[in-house]
Amino acid sequence: MAHSVASVALPLFDDGGDFRPQTETDSRVLSAIEKLVASGSNVLFQVMDSSKLGWRAPSEACLEEISVRWPQQVQVVVDACQMRLGRPRLRKYLDRGYLVIVTGSKFFAGPPFSGALLVPAVLSKALDAVPAIASGLREYSSRSDWPMQWSALRARFPVRINFGQWLRWEAALEEIRAYYSVPDEFRLLALTTFRTGVERIIASSPLLRPLPPQQKPEGAGADDEELAQTTIFPFAIRRGDRLFLSPSDCRKIYRGLARDALDAVSASGRGCAPEIAAKPCLIGQPVALNEVEQGPVAALRISASARLVTETWSLDPDTAHDNLQRELGHVGAIVSKIEWLLAHLDGLNVMEIPHAS
Repeated sequence: MAHSVASVALPLFDDGGDFRPQTETDSRVLSAIEKLVASGSNVLFQVMDSSKLGWRAPSEACLEEISVRWPQQVQVVVDACQMRLGRPRLRKYLDRGYLVIVTGSKFFAGPPFSGALLVPAVLSKALDAVPAIASGLREYSSRSDWPMQWSALRARFPVRINFGQWLRWEAALEEIRAYYSVPDEFRLLALTTFRTGVERIIASSPLLRPLPPQQKPEGAGADDEELAQTTIFPFAIRRGDRLFLSPSDCRKIYRGLARDALDAVSASGRGCAPEIAAKPCLIGQPVALNEVEQGPVAALRISASARLVTETWSLDPDTAHDNLQRELGHVGAIVSKIEWLLAHLDGLNVMEIPHAS
């Protein structure tokens, strides 16, 4: 929407489809910013916390170096839309003067398109006083989207109330409140139990290969409270001579999981597990992993959400334990259905399998 803005993308993957080492990612970030600043540009640097695969980039050390070297030329904005970070880390970002983008629809499982921009106090007056905005922004935003105290900025937008946007955010706030109303100890127990169980279930399948988690420095999770636990579990799927599934085949599996897939396979090829095929299973959408020698590949993801905590919590420890085991049973059903769909992939009628919402 602003023609004076140019975008520079720094992929996490190398040419072989593997994650770049953290040191290499940091080096590429610093080099790109150095060149842009040297050319006279101001930089809006978008940090990832975290990606769809659960990765955070760049490192803390890299962010600190950016702040020291270019305090006036670089504005950091943290993409925290996954909301898989602790409250101390969120506070630290704001205290450093970073903008933070958040949503209530990923980890917190609120309505889609429920989000907000958190603005540190040090930037509040500056944003209200911006001399111009991209004209196209008026088509997507209205006066009611901005804080009441930003009277100058609000005046630049049309008067148009978006009730849907407002109500989605209110619903997301309720999910957030419900999550943090559960005792700290149980939130940690639930996420730890889920992590251990999911890793065991995925590892037990000969057809699934878990992607390696990001290696983090010792003590790196101190600001993340219970969310220092892994909550996203990505995996690639093996099939015959092709080492891992392509993005298109992963989409077939993803759509087949979301519905009763029994009627999408010919009767002669259904096998003897109708209860597995019929069970709807919702997981994370496929994520492309870049090109490798065999062609493009993709991963699927099983994730923990805030509702894992709120829907299993009970004052009775035995009930809470049973509830957590029930959730792990759902994960086992997902893996079984993936294996069933894989065995019937060639006969799967994709046209009859809709996208999950």
